[in-house]
Amino acid sequence: MKQVSIFKAIAASALFIWLSVNANSDADFGPENHFPTLINNFERIVTAIDYDDDRQLSRDELFSGFYQENIDQDLYSSIASMGINFHWLSDPKTKTITTSQLIQAQRKQIHLNQPNNHQDDMVRGMRKDRLDPERRLFKYGLDSIHPNTVFQGKHSNCTLVAAIASLSQSRLGKRQIINSIEDLQDGTAEVRLIGTESGSYVVVDMEQLGRQNWNATADNNGLWLSVLEKGIALQMLQDGTAYQGNSTPLLEQLKNNAVEGQYSKLDGISTYNSIYLLTGQVSYSVTLSYYSQGHLDDLDSLFSEIINNSQVIVAGISVNNKSKLYPELPRDHSYSVLGYNTLNREVILRNPWGKVEPYQPHSFKAVDGIDDGVFSMPLDEFSELFDNLDYSEPEETAL
Repeated sequence: MKQVSIFKAIAASALFIWLSVNANSDADFGPENHFPTLINNFERIVTAIDYDDDRQLSRDELFSGFYQENIDQDLYSSIASMGINFHWLSDPKTKTITTSQLIQAQRKQIHLNQPNNHQDDMVRGMRKDRLDPERRLFKYGLDSIHPNTVFQGKHSNCTLVAAIASLSQSRLGKRQIINSIEDLQDGTAEVRLIGTESGSYVVVDMEQLGRQNWNATADNNGLWLSVLEKGIALQMLQDGTAYQGNSTPLLEQLKNNAVEGQYSKLDGISTYNSIYLLTGQVSYSVTLSYYSQGHLDDLDSLFSEIINNSQVIVAGISVNNKSKLYPELPRDHSYSVLGYNTLNREVILRNPWGKVEPYQPHSFKAVDGIDDGVFSMPLDEFSELFDNLDYSEPEETAL
């Protein structure tokens, strides 16, 4: 029996390492492939590994299941599926999985993975009227969540919006965003952030999202970004999170407005707070001036290490930046890091405005021909122009 237990431990570790490398792919262990089995096996799994008898499965309890000698292969597969998809299946408030959470996840998966067109009615009768409110938030399902659907409004929260755009690249990030917002079907939505205490949440009135053109928007892809932004603002007010920027006449004016005042702590939010609230992970910050002084190989190594292992990567240009490179790029501004070409040593970035990028000489035409805010920059120029690089703690390779 010890050999079986050792085999399960090795298999579990290998499985979670494999998942971390393939986080953006649709794995066979994806719960969408066998939701009925997960739900049907839940009671047996609870009986076997729910040590505190609360009828909820935590990460630790799922991990312990791999070492138990009385777990059969059918239950083992279900435990593995719930384990590697824990971020998506679990309730952000309790950090646990329950039967109702599995059913809710199944409902969202069926609905959100379908394009919002006439083919919806052909999904084997699985579409129900009760699912329609989700369309208000995520008009095109998972495809609604993408860096190119994230646009900053007029609030001074470029770090937050850049972080959201970076998070929205991966399938795990999309799932976390979807799982953090729930339409209550009464004109409000509940926002539950991973980086808050268990049980903490805020309710956002979707009819009171602030002054037009001021809040962040996903354009015509649903209200999810506007709701998430306001949910974060309300959560900071509720928690008393310290305001990170300098007070301005505009900010003071907003504070005196019943609706706009709810955004008062959002302006100037730090990169650290942005990443932590979105992912529950601490972040690291490096000063790029060191790398620009003959240490590009070290910066290349850092990018190679974090580009596929950190959920959120944000780069910033300070207000006091003296570089003459790309004067058209806004200073005192943050940008999403979307990728890194190790072969050419080029950083792929995105301006959260969804526009304004390096232009051709003596013109307002983007170098790449499309002014969508996405652009590439050689590593040496990146290290000279940008002042800091912030990235979330690399993902765990096992539960």
